[in-house]
Amino acid sequence: MKRHTDVLFQKVNTHYEAQQYPQFFELIDSALLLAEQEGDMETVVDFTLKKAAAYFHFSDYEIAIQALKDLESSIDDQSDEARIRYMNLKAAVYGALNDLESCYRYLCDAKTLAEEQQSFEILMVIEANITHYFFEKARYDEALVHLERAFVICEQINYERKQPYVSLHARYISICVEQKKFEEARARIAYIESYPNIEKQSYYKYFVKAVVVYECALQQYERAYIRLQKEMQRFAQNERMYDYFYEQFIDVAEHVEPLEQYIKTLETYYEYILEQQKQQQQQRAERIDMYFKVDHLEELTWLDALTQIKNRRYLQDRASDWLNEVTTPVAAIIFDADHFKKINDTYGHDVGDEVICLMAKCAAAFFDKHKALFVRYGGDEFLALCPIENEDKLILLLQTFQSMMHAQSYAKHETLQISIGATFHDERPYHLNQLIHEADKALYSVKQDGRHRFSIYASS
Repeated sequence: MKRHTDVLFQKVNTHYEAQQYPQFFELIDSALLLAEQEGDMETVVDFTLKKAAAYFHFSDYEIAIQALKDLESSIDDQSDEARIRYMNLKAAVYGALNDLESCYRYLCDAKTLAEEQQSFEILMVIEANITHYFFEKARYDEALVHLERAFVICEQINYERKQPYVSLHARYISICVEQKKFEEARARIAYIESYPNIEKQSYYKYFVKAVVVYECALQQYERAYIRLQKEMQRFAQNERMYDYFYEQFIDVAEHVEPLEQYIKTLETYYEYILEQQKQQQQQRAERIDMYFKVDHLEELTWLDALTQIKNRRYLQDRASDWLNEVTTPVAAIIFDADHFKKINDTYGHDVGDEVICLMAKCAAAFFDKHKALFVRYGGDEFLALCPIENEDKLILLLQTFQSMMHAQSYAKHETLQISIGATFHDERPYHLNQLIHEADKALYSVKQDGRHRFSIYASS
């Protein structure tokens, strides 16, 4: 029987491959969270890149950029394929934001790696994107060189078996128009239009825009006007697609509509733009307000002043949600420094604080890798709620953690010693107070037996 996780991951991939982006958006964040909790970094990277790509195609560049930033610190450690996808996506976003030089730089890096790995499908996309760079620079001959390379790769991998790769042909039409090769453009338009259901492709919008440019170049404004009207009606409920055609529609309407009607159309357009800007500003203001009122100020109350890690209040506020969302069994782990009072008495409270900060820093880095909720519980005591598959893996984790902590030193020569109590639960519901109580009892037993080790609570 398939796990819930497997079913979810399959749905995410199915929606993405089918370019069903609204359905994809509904599931992707949950899928990413589950992948992170399971420690499946390959899937995390794959889904993050798909998230960035989907939002890019949906023209939501802000979220696309954030998704790419989430990978920034770890991308160099990923597979060549992932690095190629990352660089190509970053180039595409820069291109959309008109930073062409940054776009070209990332494309060249991606191309070099794709050629080394013989990743032909992504290489085709990269060559297409380089074509865009030279087109925007009005260097049409160079653009055609890269476009032809993309077409050659396209044929090699049989990409057009069912449907043509529309954006390549759209770019070819645009170049033909700029070079006044109208017969070639017309032939290519007819070729694309001969395919059934071609309008259902996500890249079809690029084809429409190229055709409109062609029709306007031949002063066939009426045809362009009707085509854009049709597309705007088709996408009336899709704000981003509607916006994509609206500006071009205004330019065409100037040549078709009577002056009085055109002025009304223009007024409607400006009203629409102003409303869009108003909504964007409001959304931005809401995000800023939310940051300061919730994220920022509330987070300050969640930070321990000495160690700058999360505190007991954070545990109280967020643990219930965390326990409800976690999909694996859970361990509660409590630890503190052995003979901490003696440390303070011998070396002073400054060194005592230094020991607490050392424990916090090392433990936070360790438990962060295990997707744990980690807090300073009080004094020299720390607590972690850690997703873990079984008790055997918990034992291994505790052995590793204790060895790592005992390798630390303070006051130049003193070795850090800690005692650990833990409990393991594999059945819902998880109750925070019970977990803490059991882990604390296990820690107490360690203290009674001489310290400097760990114990796992065993129910009688």
